[in-house]
Amino acid sequence: MDFKTLYALFLGPVILLVLLITARIIHGAWNRAFAMSVLVGLSGITLGWSLALLGSPQTEAEVALFQETWNVLIGLITGYLGAKVIDPLLQALFQEADVLKDSTMGANVLIFLITFLTSTIGGYAFRNL
Repeated sequence: MDFKTLYALFLGPVILLVLLITARIIHGAWNRAFAMSVLVGLSGITLGWSLALLGSPQTEAEVALFQETWNVLIGLITGYLGAKVIDPLLQALFQEADVLKDSTMGANVLIFLITFLTSTIGGYAFRNL
């Protein structure tokens, strides 16, 4: 086995294990809030790995395909998602004090950011090793 394969086989389970342990510590039980935190973490992992994939093309065909994909994603994010999803979400987070007082919401935001950044760095490193 080469280093890239070992790296991928090691990093994925480690991130997932840390995610499960963190969510279990935060919630203390296998309940709905635990499942939501795991789902938030898995979303961060998926989006982070996708961003790393798009940010590190390896062939000329990938460069052309990823450039077109980036253009479509930027149009989608700035257009529809910006108006319908992101703007109401930011309003809820920053205008309603009750949302920010909930420690579970803060923990889920941190779980998403940490898994997103970790998988982005891991995916980019994997593609460029």
